[in-house]
Amino acid sequence: MAYIAKRTVSRFITFIVVISLLFFLARSAGTDPFARYLSEDPRIPLEQIQRLRVRFGLDKPLHIQYLDFLRNTLSGEFGYSLYYKRPVFDIVMERLPYTLFLLGISITVSTILSYVLGIYFAYKRGTRIDSWGTNICMFIRSTPHFWLGMILLLVFAY
Repeated sequence: MAYIAKRTVSRFITFIVVISLLFFLARSAGTDPFARYLSEDPRIPLEQIQRLRVRFGLDKPLHIQYLDFLRNTLSGEFGYSLYYKRPVFDIVMERLPYTLFLLGISITVSTILSYVLGIYFAYKRGTRIDSWGTNICMFIRSTPHFWLGMILLLVFAY
C-alpha cells in the first residue's frame, strides 16, 4: 500500500511540474497570446482586444493566472479555442473515438506481430534470422518514437 501511495504522489508531483513548465514556457515566449489572433484581422478594435484579455484572465497578475490555469486543468476545464471557436473539451471529445479506435488497432496489431515474431525467433534460435531479427527489434525499440514515426511516414506515405 505504501508503494502505491508513493507512486501516486510521485506521479501527481510530476504532473504538476509538467503543467507548470508548460504554463511558464508559454508565458515566457514574450509575445502577446492574441498576437496571432490579431494578425488575421488587424481591424479589430482595441476595446475588443481588452475584452478578450479580461475574458481569458490575461489582465490578472501572473501568479493568479497560474493558479486559475492549474485549477481549470485539474477540474477538466480546458478553455476555449480561438481557432475553432468552441470549447476545447468538445473538440477533444469529438476526436476521442477515432483516437481510441486507432489505439485499439495499433495495440492489437503490435501484440499479434510481437507474439508471432517471438515464437518464430524462438523456433529459429541461434540462426542468422534470429540474430538479424533480434538486432532489428532492438534497434526499433531503442529508437525514439517521434523519429521512428517520421521515418515510417516517409516510407509508407509516399
